[in-house]
Amino acid sequence: MWYNESMIPSILDIYVVWHPGDTEGESIMDWLIDHFHGTPYVGLIGGAVEVYARSIPWSNGCDSPRPLPFQVPLPYGLPGSLITAVVPILGTRLARAFDNPQSNWRNYIVDLMSIDQINNDVGIFPIRLPGCVDNALTALLDHIQLMDPASACDRRILCRELPQQITQLIWSTIDDSPSDRLTVFISHTKRHSLGEEPDYVDNLVSQVRTNIANTHLGSFFDANDLQPGANWKDELISHSASSSLLAIRTDLYAEREWCQREFLKAKQSDMPIVTLNAIYRAVERGSFLMDHVPVVSYRYHNDESRNQSIDDALNLLVDKTLHRVLWKLQAEH
Repeated sequence: MWYNESMIPSILDIYVVWHPGDTEGESIMDWLIDHFHGTPYVGLIGGAVEVYARSIPWSNGCDSPRPLPFQVPLPYGLPGSLITAVVPILGTRLARAFDNPQSNWRNYIVDLMSIDQINNDVGIFPIRLPGCVDNALTALLDHIQLMDPASACDRRILCRELPQQITQLIWSTIDDSPSDRLTVFISHTKRHSLGEEPDYVDNLVSQVRTNIANTHLGSFFDANDLQPGANWKDELISHSASSSLLAIRTDLYAEREWCQREFLKAKQSDMPIVTLNAIYRAVERGSFLMDHVPVVSYRYHNDESRNQSIDDALNLLVDKTLHRVLWKLQAEH
């Protein structure tokens, strides 16, 4: 066995930790494997993101799983990943094992949490399963903000929450990070075409803002976030150059000067862009500038399809943001 020091190190390792009796942990693990090995992360050099399980006993006479690489070094001097995300699944079986003096789970979890106190490249992102009441295990983790409880049973929420938290974890280790919180720049036009219903654009933009408010994402919306006395032109350009841009493309969006400027500045700054294609009737002029970015179709037939379309666009934008961060880390190594 040998190790080539010229090999590119793993950038991000994700470890899902659960007690075998909390069977939901396996489903969460499968969701994350499918997601991080899926289309949003195509283009990264192989091995950039890996997802691992920690559940079954590691050795005879021990009911806890294999230690994590930052707990026990990898064999043969292999390097650990630059960033590590740990997702403990807080269920009733893990809570019982944590309280059992004959179980090794207590030492495993306590050791895991002590590492979190000193390593800023390790993030702990617990998920609490439905039915798990307050106990000694949850008390140990009470200083850590839990993931959205719906992450335990809704794959779409899980696969937005975790990439966002990992992105923010990486930013916390970078001196020139854009912000502490992933912020969505809502690029839109206030005008509606003759073919659009009068309230179509306003209602769509309002619904996008509502959906963002129901997540842990931040947002920049010019009508509310521009401060009195500020140079609004400079503010719009500055935020479009430092935020993940969601372009709400309605009928008149492509021909509006400031929509073009925001889009161009985001592209020039290599910021993630996703277009929510909400064209109602037709667009009379094309736009080469606004092509070559991921597009999500806005399905406006009913409330469920409208909300799902917006959430699909936000989820994809979060993934594109993490993809960009990981790509930059790979390029440095």
